[in-house]
Amino acid sequence: MRDREKLGARTRILHAVRTYVDGPAGSSPFMRRRGGRGWAHQGFDWPKASWGGQLKARLEKLQGEERRQLWELMGGSTTPIRRGWQRELARGREQGYYSTFGGELDHVDPGPEGGLTAYFKPGAAVSAGPVGVDFIIDATGLVGSVTEHRALSDLLAHSGADRNVLGRIDVAPTFEVRAPAPRAGGCTRSERPWRAPTTRSSTPCWACGTGHSGSATTSRPRATAGASVRADRSPSGGSG
Repeated sequence: MRDREKLGARTRILHAVRTYVDGPAGSSPFMRRRGGRGWAHQGFDWPKASWGGQLKARLEKLQGEERRQLWELMGGSTTPIRRGWQRELARGREQGYYSTFGGELDHVDPGPEGGLTAYFKPGAAVSAGPVGVDFIIDATGLVGSVTEHRALSDLLAHSGADRNVLGRIDVAPTFEVRAPAPRAGGCTRSERPWRAPTTRSSTPCWACGTGHSGSATTSRPRATAGASVRADRSPSGGSG
């Protein structure tokens, strides 16, 4: 948009939204969120209540179907309301170079003169026929199956990990990966690799539980793709 205003670019934006929001949504006034023109907006206190308040405590206590229902109630992609963004979008709609519509992309073929031809699934709120575009920005990568991730797929297939009611990796409130049967080892789900500091003292080894004499360097193996591995010190495989 700024390129159009400052550099005279002829950019036109077609914003396809898989779940189109045309107004406020929510089961009660206390759980309702603003929305419109395809966008679902966050309430001011919604993120705080979800991650650090009463909803977090309530979610941790629930299991199975009850947890899934609460998750669906407060889940979904939302965007903060920013006055600057709203002014830019309103200006784009008024001048005709920005528009949103409900639809899901089916496939893309090479178009004439180096462009692309986008085909949408039936039911999309867009004019009939394919849409010619210069390039596509894909923002749907967070909804893929866990089996499409190599590390998580391997975790499901070979470690005994199970899925939760949403089809994701089933973890405890401590983020320890749950399994149908106890094992000698365990692992936790993490968003970043865990790295232990280098130590030079005779301390019990994290892997074998025994002390190493002299100067020793102990560290945990680097995690792969966001999964950090933990070996239990107890032979029984407890969580201590």
